[in-house]
Amino acid sequence: MLLILFLVTFFTPVTAYPDNPYLAPAFFVSLYEGILLSHKDMGFQRGLAPILAVSFISIIFYSLISPILGRRKKSLSS
Repeated sequence: MLLILFLVTFFTPVTAYPDNPYLAPAFFVSLYEGILLSHKDMGFQRGLAPILAVSFISIIFYSLISPILGRRKKSLSS
């Protein structure tokens, strides 16, 4: 579970600049905009929103799929 949250935090993509099509890790975009561009409206939100959304979806998916994989491992080892 911690590995999933780590991967989501550091590898969720977001556009580097609002008018630019290139992608960058949302964590670093959020850090950059929150610290260096603090006078803007967005702040940490532009990078944090995708991280929270993907984290939520990943946790739900993991909680749904882990019991199935657990049962499968038990049946294969028997």
